[in-house]
Amino acid sequence: MTHALVLAAGRSSRMGRLKQVMEIDGVPMVERAVRAAGTSDVLVVTGYRAEEVMKAVTSPAACHYHAGWREGQGSSLAAGIRALPKETKSILVFLADQPFLPEALVRLIRSEGEKRLRETEEPFMVRPRFRGIPGHPVFIGHVDQLPPPKPGDRSGKTWLPDERICFVETNEAGAAADLDTPEDAAQALSKLHHV
Repeated sequence: MTHALVLAAGRSSRMGRLKQVMEIDGVPMVERAVRAAGTSDVLVVTGYRAEEVMKAVTSPAACHYHAGWREGQGSSLAAGIRALPKETKSILVFLADQPFLPEALVRLIRSEGEKRLRETEEPFMVRPRFRGIPGHPVFIGHVDQLPPPKPGDRSGKTWLPDERICFVETNEAGAAADLDTPEDAAQALSKLHHV
């Protein structure tokens, strides 16, 4: 079974407020990520202002507080993996600040990942790429065999060599659209309401 991890531990310093609980059309961004996962096996990794983030999650999901959230996204990812059942073979990783992931893209990445899981015994990643920009969600197969993150890797990007990362090209801008600043949020909301 593929578990979903939603990384929602960061401080949102560039946004100027806790973006995980910011609402897009009445739904907090972290809740949108949980819903996008499309499964009941979701673990939300929290950190900064964890109680507020947990309260914003209304769908069935477990929450895991990561005390080392200041160490970056890679640290939160590692903490989330450690919190999952030992027999977990694959995960689908979502970011709480990407509220516009199309359901079809999530299904595609999950499908491609599960296909590779049957074909290989080594750890790998499958992730979407929009106009050359790597995006999310990221499927990670054989997580039980992942090497530890390299010292200083704040994002988890160096866990696997490039040849173990499969990119799926997509025309879905939501794959790479994260909301880091008030300008990002305003622009995204403007596009959403003018489509």
